[in-house]
Amino acid sequence: MTNTISIPSQGNSVKRTLVLDTSAVLNLLACGAPSRFMQTLGSTFVVPHQVVAEIVQEPKGMEHENESLAFLLKSRQVLEHRLAGGNFEAFIELAAAPSPDGLDDGEAAAIAAAEELACSCVIDERKATRIAVARRPHFPVLSTVDLFVEAHDRALFDAGILADFVYRALSRARMRVLDKHGDWVVALIGRERANSCASLSKILRHRA
Repeated sequence: MTNTISIPSQGNSVKRTLVLDTSAVLNLLACGAPSRFMQTLGSTFVVPHQVVAEIVQEPKGMEHENESLAFLLKSRQVLEHRLAGGNFEAFIELAAAPSPDGLDDGEAAAIAAAEELACSCVIDERKATRIAVARRPHFPVLSTVDLFVEAHDRALFDAGILADFVYRALSRARMRVLDKHGDWVVALIGRERANSCASLSKILRHRA
C-alpha cells in the first residue's frame, strides 16, 4: 500500500517538504521538544516507512510521550510514506549498491522518497549526502544542524532555548556536526558543554 502525501498549504504559499533520514529523526527527538521545533519551523516533515522501522529505541532522556515518534506520526505532525513502483526499486538499488556506495535502509529510503516527492532530504551521513547530491544536484541536501541554523537565522527561538535543543541533540543522539558548522555550534552552546559532546571532539581538537 502506498501513502499518497498531499502537501498542505499556507494561504497561497506551499510549505516546504523535507524527508528525514533516521539520524535526523533521532536528533530532532533528542532535542527535547521535537513537536514544538517542527511546528515552529513550519515545514512538512516526511519519514519513509523504512526509517520508522529502524527507530526501535528512541533517545534517552525523553520525558513526555507526546514527544515520541509514535505520537508525532499519530498526530500527523510527521507523515509516514511508503515507496512503491520505480521509487521502491530506486530504494533497493541504493541499499544494494556495491561497496563503498551501499547505504543503510533509512538513508536509501530517504533519498528515494525525496526523489519521488520532488523535495529535499535531511541526512547527516557524509556518504549518503554525497550520493544524494550526485543524483539530484539541484536539490539541496540538508543536515539536522542546518535546521537549527535556519531557526536561529529566522529568530524563531530565544538563543538559550535553541542552545538547549542543540545540546540535547548532541548529548542524547550524538548528532553529527559538519566542520562548516563547528564554530557556530560551539559558540551557541558554549565551550564547556561542547567539551562534553563526543561528536564535537574532532572539531574541538582542530580548533585547540
